[in-house]
Amino acid sequence: MRAVTGPWLGMIPDSLLTPLLDEAGETLGHLDDEEVPTSLRPLVGFDRRGLSRRAARKQLRTAFELDIGFRDAVCKHFLERPGVQDIIDVWDPVGSNGVLDALADRGDLPLMASALIAAQPEEWMLSLGMVIGAAEQRRFDAETVADEEAHQNRIDDLEDETRRAERRAEDAEEARELLADELRSARGERREREQDLERAAREADKEAADALDRVSELELEIEELETRLGKEQERNQDLVKQVSELRSDLTEARTQLAEATRDLDEASDNAGALAPGDLRVLGDAADAAQRVADSLTTLAASARSDGTLRLDPRPAPVSPPTGSTRPTAPTRRAEVPVPPGMVADSRDAVRSMLRTPGVVLVVDGYNVTKRVWGEEAASEQRERLIGLLAELHARSRVHCTVVFDGSDVFGPVGSRPGVRVRFSAAGQEADDLVIEEVEVLPKSVPALVVSSDGWVREHARKEGARVVASENFLDALRA
Repeated sequence: MRAVTGPWLGMIPDSLLTPLLDEAGETLGHLDDEEVPTSLRPLVGFDRRGLSRRAARKQLRTAFELDIGFRDAVCKHFLERPGVQDIIDVWDPVGSNGVLDALADRGDLPLMASALIAAQPEEWMLSLGMVIGAAEQRRFDAETVADEEAHQNRIDDLEDETRRAERRAEDAEEARELLADELRSARGERREREQDLERAAREADKEAADALDRVSELELEIEELETRLGKEQERNQDLVKQVSELRSDLTEARTQLAEATRDLDEASDNAGALAPGDLRVLGDAADAAQRVADSLTTLAASARSDGTLRLDPRPAPVSPPTGSTRPTAPTRRAEVPVPPGMVADSRDAVRSMLRTPGVVLVVDGYNVTKRVWGEEAASEQRERLIGLLAELHARSRVHCTVVFDGSDVFGPVGSRPGVRVRFSAAGQEADDLVIEEVEVLPKSVPALVVSSDGWVREHARKEGARVVASENFLDALRA
């Protein structure tokens, strides 16, 4: 057998040498230790799976190419395989086209190439080149088909993507038209709202102007009434002074008339007739009494026409009111006043409202503490807030009730002067307890609730309480 040397063996693809390389792995297992090529000794003991790995295949091919003895042994065993000699016998380089096509269809081109290398018949090199060419042609054809399929798949993908893009463009155009319609509608609604607001503003301005005019009229009326009242008070004082003087004159006239009468009686008893002097004294007394009576009559008539003075020194009787004499209970809670020009939920307004006489402060405890001491334990939060409320009571004497959720309280809570601490019971929300504290207060007591919880704020306002946010309350205490 001629040695296969030169570039031919190295140019043969691995796929055409698969049968020979498989046989090389089988032959390696049958060689004696001294017959094993040095480069293949690491592969001794490998099973078929181990010998089929890429590195092992590379070592087997290198030994097959370089070690003539190993190659001869492999070729000998390979030619002894069933069917190898048969494929060599049917080979004809002259009419090889049909044979190559048949071999390629059955997948026997690697077997043909390996058989030619192992047997080296006449014109085997030419035949091997024809097998290699046929294999390359089949590979090229397969790659071409695969490329065409991949190209067609890519074209199909691009067409699908184009259709999807067109659908997205159509959807985007529809969405744009919808948004345009919504925008036009929104602009129309905004213009209508702006017009409504302008009309409302004009009406409000007119109402405010009318109210200012009415206030001005009422101020003028009040000034006129105050002026009239002052004049009436001055006139009453003059009338009282005149009455007092007339009463004094009347008393003096009555005294003179009594003395004159007594003198007249004595004179009648002594002389039996009135002397001219006695008659004059009696007449003077009667004239004085008449003058006082006339003055009182005139003064009383003037007082009755003005309705400003009572001549009777005794108080006028007061007619008892009809119905119950008990005062009616208020139907609305006394309001915590907000200073003019201030917003209720602001620092300065809160500080002013805390000075409202009789105001009761109800605080949503954890709603306040978690905004500033949320990282601390619940007990520490409670102590800090109670301490602030105690300082507030010491400064302003305002009475405070603070409500906490009681689910996490396991120990006693220290009390502070002016601060009442309540905890919700099991299954009860602290928010409900805050509103309950406002409900039980008499309507005459103004209430100020501290919470940023929407539900608490809404229901506290329904109970007539003034509500401030937790942050603004803390800001007012720290200022």
